[in-house]
Amino acid sequence: MTGRLCGRTQTVVSLLAMQSGVFVLSVSAITASRAGAEVVVTFSKVSWESMVGGPNTKLGFNDLTVFPNPIVFTDQYASFGVTATQGDDLVLWGAFQDQRGLFGRYPTGPGDPSITLAFAAPIHSVGFRALSGLSLDLYSGETQVASGVILGPFHPPEKFAGLHSTIAFDRVHLKSTAGPADAAVIDDLYFETIPAPGGFVVMLAVCAGGRRRRR
Repeated sequence: MTGRLCGRTQTVVSLLAMQSGVFVLSVSAITASRAGAEVVVTFSKVSWESMVGGPNTKLGFNDLTVFPNPIVFTDQYASFGVTATQGDDLVLWGAFQDQRGLFGRYPTGPGDPSITLAFAAPIHSVGFRALSGLSLDLYSGETQVASGVILGPFHPPEKFAGLHSTIAFDRVHLKSTAGPADAAVIDDLYFETIPAPGGFVVMLAVCAGGRRRRR
């Protein structure tokens, strides 16, 4: 299924067409703090990887110890270029393919049910494996790039949905589509790989050294 969704106002999005599992959304800019981005949504991981067009990183949270108590997810994956900024997002056991996932809070507990992920550098593509629908807002700094991008339902066997934005973003805010009181939950997180700081400098140094040796 492919389609094109065009936002005519800050919050209204309309469906124009559908074919082949890919949706294209265009979110209009109506204030100085909102940029208009075209967002492509796909439920095929192969299609998403094609849109990324390069290496991508998968984080499954399985290397984080959550027994006997869950842990607050903050900067454990900072070396990969992603952190959680709210300070109350939890890695818990769940009915996932790989058993662990990221929750906005305890499913029945108090607190903010959303998840906010910050990336160390601007990216264009992010994807998730999840059990229920998600609503995403994308930001570049303080500028909102896209609002209310719906991912889901997540169909077996992949239970995957991903997006590609024409405008780069460095922060994603996730909410559950089940209702404002329901926690956002993701099983796996995918995003285009963020180079390690200094990697480009190291590569230049190696190349320069190689040139000197050839003289």
